Amino acid sequence: RGESLMTSLFEEALNERLATIQSSPLHSQYTLENSLLILDEVTSNTVLKMPISSLTKIAKQYGLQVLVDGAHGLLANPVDMAKMTKGDDEEIEGEGIDYYVSNCHKWMSSPRGAAIMYCPKEKLRDTVLRYPPVMSHGVDDGYFSRFLWDGCRDYAAQLSLPVILDYWNQLGPENVRSAMRRGIKSAVNILKQSWHPAMDEISLDIHDENG
Repeated sequence: RGESLMTSLFEEALNERLATIQSSPLHSQYTLENSLLILDEVTSNTVLKMPISSLTKIAKQYGLQVLVDGAHGLLANPVDMAKMTKGDDEEIEGEGIDYYVSNCHKWMSSPRGAAIMYCPKEKLRDTVLRYPPVMSHGVDDGYFSRFLWDGCRDYAAQLSLPVILDYWNQLGPENVRSAMRRGIKSAVNILKQSWHPAMDEISLDIHDENG
């Protein structure tokens, strides 16, 4: 029920904001078509899991491109890139998000300095992402090469990713998430006993994939 209410509130807010922009006098000079909407997958301070699919559907009705900032979502939640970029209706081209970006040093636990940018759409790779901020060797050799080499970078963080992914796969992402959620519940009740000992034990509504 809570997730459904939050989804409705976000949908209403986005619809209202986009409708306001579209009806403003400035809209004759500026169009929403191909403007960029940036959505957090999971908000930082308030830890809300955003309804990406439904908000993307609204954005596409206005012709917006959608970028998801997955800094707090990557491996904290199951991430289905294929579904996220195709949308719920795989028969309709372009209904999903356009870009997914994330750093890897949070939930994924890599050293700082590693990040990902996922864009499966060739047209966007060859237009919007044609030139990176720093251009060096490989800029004319395709999507991966143009972002790979940008000077005297230390690649240690990137080179650690295969080992980190192997580690996650060995442990099982669902097992790790369940252990972290149990830890959160335990920590909240330890703090409660110290700060508010008269209160009953707090039961947190935190979804545990393994029960």
